[in-house]
Amino acid sequence: MTLHLHAALTALCALACAATAPAAWARRITLNDTGMTQCINHQKQWSSECAKSRQDAADGRDSRAADPNDGEAGFSFRKVCRSGQMAGEGSCPADPVLGTGPDDWGCVYDNVTELTWETKTSDGGTHDGNHFFTNKGGKASDDEHDAAWLADATNAEALCGATNWRLPDVPELQSVVNYGAGTPNGGAPLVDRTFFPNTFPWQTWTRTQDRLDPKSRWHVNFQEGGTGVAKGFDARSVRLVHRVSHAAALRSSVAKDRFVTSPDGTELTDNLTRLIWPRCPAGMVWNDGTQTCTGTATQFSWVAAQDYAAANRQGGWRIPNTKELFSIVDFTTPSPAIDHVAFPNTPTSPPFLSSTPFDDVGVISVQVVWFFRGAIEQIDAYSTRWPLRLVRRGRE
Repeated sequence: MTLHLHAALTALCALACAATAPAAWARRITLNDTGMTQCINHQKQWSSECAKSRQDAADGRDSRAADPNDGEAGFSFRKVCRSGQMAGEGSCPADPVLGTGPDDWGCVYDNVTELTWETKTSDGGTHDGNHFFTNKGGKASDDEHDAAWLADATNAEALCGATNWRLPDVPELQSVVNYGAGTPNGGAPLVDRTFFPNTFPWQTWTRTQDRLDPKSRWHVNFQEGGTGVAKGFDARSVRLVHRVSHAAALRSSVAKDRFVTSPDGTELTDNLTRLIWPRCPAGMVWNDGTQTCTGTATQFSWVAAQDYAAANRQGGWRIPNTKELFSIVDFTTPSPAIDHVAFPNTPTSPPFLSSTPFDDVGVISVQVVWFFRGAIEQIDAYSTRWPLRLVRRGRE
């Protein structure tokens, strides 16, 4: 089917679902998994025997639903011809190749997040992956070196039948990061290179504005999977996106009734992702009288955090992977960058630990999330201690 028809069916589904669920949550998002299929064993070596570990690779689609035909690990993509037809439908070949004709490959559809991505080329044309752009935040631009110009040009050509191309929000772009692509022994770019060829292995712009500096924007680094900010007049890679459904809600963590509190006030169900979170980090205690978390957050080593998760596994609790932890970052609030009512008194430093290890050019590291600003970073797994907030899945 064409993307236009898919969008129409999605809209009809949303209307139908609204009759049986609150309007704001008639549709939910599904987070992409991280792509991790290996873990760190007790000998500090990479291993594929991860079922009993408390690390990323022991849980999620990348460990149980991998299908190499549509993407690495748990990712699921589909090529889209420049005409807007999905691969294998109409005149679009089952495996189209890059080119400039209507039946050539122009975009990638993510079956999990329902986002469609611009495919980068190496032909020196408009969509060449080696072109860098500034990101000054304008909605239109005559400057062919600015990201707004690329969006305008792409909409003018109606790439893949769409005219609403734009820069992604930072959670959207981070959703395609494949941390497993660089493990072990490093390797970039951290993305499914079959479906995202010609990806420049460095920083790629998003439209998310830095709340501390209006002239700066967030980027995602496809060299190590982190996120950061840079001045908009700096040149970076760009990958456009279009037809956002659920993922738009992840632009900001704060949304009316997104988090539902448990009867005792200690847990929250995220209506958007169906993940359940403790309101307080490990070591802190919920005070119902003051409606806040009290005490001091315990800081765990990489090994101690896994032991703590193992001790709490009966309740389904585990260490969140990077993308799950990143999903509760709120880029619109003052520090800490998280919903202050849902997660009161969240420490801004040091960063929170995820279950996602990473091979940082031979150094075993772990992905962490800073709630001071919302950045993802890689830190030596055996040299630091971090606060921890466990997670478990709720009912669908």
